[in-house]
Amino acid sequence: MTNGKYIYFFVKEKKGGLLKFSYDRKLGIYYKILRGEKWSEEKGVFKDSFEYFYVLEDERGIINLFCQDISGDIILCKLENEKWTYKTLLYMKNQVITPIKMKAFISKDAINLMYNIVSQSSNLEILVHQIVNSEIEYSYPQIVFEKEYKSYLYSYEENNIILSSIKVGSQYQIVSRKLNNMDRKFEKEEVIDKSKISYIDFSFLINENKKHYLFVDEKEKIKVIITNDQKEVKIP
Repeated sequence: MTNGKYIYFFVKEKKGGLLKFSYDRKLGIYYKILRGEKWSEEKGVFKDSFEYFYVLEDERGIINLFCQDISGDIILCKLENEKWTYKTLLYMKNQVITPIKMKAFISKDAINLMYNIVSQSSNLEILVHQIVNSEIEYSYPQIVFEKEYKSYLYSYEENNIILSSIKVGSQYQIVSRKLNNMDRKFEKEEVIDKSKISYIDFSFLINENKKHYLFVDEKEKIKVIITNDQKEVKIP
């Protein structure tokens, strides 16, 4: 979520309290706890960081916060038993330090990181996927979406992981790629929809192994596609 300036996340703790994570230029990344009707004071997580971060709670209830320090490296901050620990996941070797946006999910006891960087060859923003296992060993970075893509979403159900994006070229396309659980690489890109006019917004999810897409174009026409059954519904 966003407060108009910086993104923030809410996580419900086992004790019943609510944790709110946000960013401040002076404090860096911080959080507050709501217990009852009262917020606690700000508690620092990582001060020397850029504003983009991502929060993920794993199956054991441990909070994983991914951020980027001012050297450009990606840091994993873990909150377990009310104590923070820190590990450097990826060392960025680019000469120019650029804040990057990232998302993450956990699959088969490994961290799947997605982050945006600018390609040195094309000077376009690309989406990269990289796996980090429990021993902090990295897979080779894999480009998921390149060329002109506007945004991306992901959804997963029982290790069925799919990323979708809006791509821009001679026409607009909504495309998706599935993560193969055997070799942990993304399969060939699938085109879900094409349009001569741009999409205002889109969303999708996996439910009972079916992919459901909902999107709106510039003429405010809404279309629903369930790809597994090849159903298509247009809503005027």
